[in-house]
Amino acid sequence: MLLGLVHSAWTVFIALYAFLVSRQYDVYYMAYVLLLVTSWLLFKDECIVTYLYKKMLDPTYVMGENGMSLDDAADIFGKTVVENGIAGLMVVMTASIALVSYRSAFVPRPVWIAFVLGFVVYLLTLRKYIPYSQVFRLGFLGVTVVYLCWMTDNFFIR
Repeated sequence: MLLGLVHSAWTVFIALYAFLVSRQYDVYYMAYVLLLVTSWLLFKDECIVTYLYKKMLDPTYVMGENGMSLDDAADIFGKTVVENGIAGLMVVMTASIALVSYRSAFVPRPVWIAFVLGFVVYLLTLRKYIPYSQVFRLGFLGVTVVYLCWMTDNFFIR
């Protein structure tokens, strides 16, 4: 239960970050977001925290088998609340990512716009509004890595 509460609170914070925190931490926020998205893409659309929770409950659980179930939060708040809440949070998170990318200008505008648009399409594929495409996933992973590398080269290495 504690894991679900902490995970849920962290998800809300990440979604609202741009509206709550000054820009001095934007580079860390975007690094986190980019690494998070990379992990989702590499770990079959499964959040590693939720995967570990599912694996704890069922040692036979296979990663990606039911990636969108969000069991850790659903066990606390109920499935309907979590499904509706996560949809709203993803809209707010997309706005937060766009705002941070715009105000901090870590990468050229075409790169962050491609990432934000890719993020929207990715979320829509997870919810089955758009058909799954391996080509899109690889392209989105590429855009994500470009953003991360560009930002890393400009802010962390120098």
